[in-house]
Amino acid sequence: MDYAMKVYPMHLENGKTEWCVEYPDLKGCVGGGDTIEEAIADAQATKSVYLSYLKDEGIELPVPKDEGSLPSGKIALRVPKTTHKQLLENAQMDGVSLNTYINTAISEKIGRASFSNQRILELEQELAYYKFKDKKFSG
Repeated sequence: MDYAMKVYPMHLENGKTEWCVEYPDLKGCVGGGDTIEEAIADAQATKSVYLSYLKDEGIELPVPKDEGSLPSGKIALRVPKTTHKQLLENAQMDGVSLNTYINTAISEKIGRASFSNQRILELEQELAYYKFKDKKFSG
């Protein structure tokens, strides 16, 4: 079964950003790391141990809640031959399959977009606060 994965940044007080990955349908199956790749690998390891434990104990595996509403997860993707070659070379250098490499790249892009959107919201809130503060003390 495929379980939905949620990837998001965590902003620490020291200004550092770490990444967190969780499986909403698998309580407690989370991972973290300095990079998205580390966080995904950590979460996948946690998921693997947890699901193995459930199987060993004869406990029924959780069914993903949104399984019926999720797309198949298969994408027919056409890329230029040079891009395909570069993807294969990069995957080989990383020691992973092409599928894993592309999944990681997509997850990283989604995570960065989530990070950017979150940061924009934070900046908008901060700006609104300072505008309010300026009005309050100048009026």
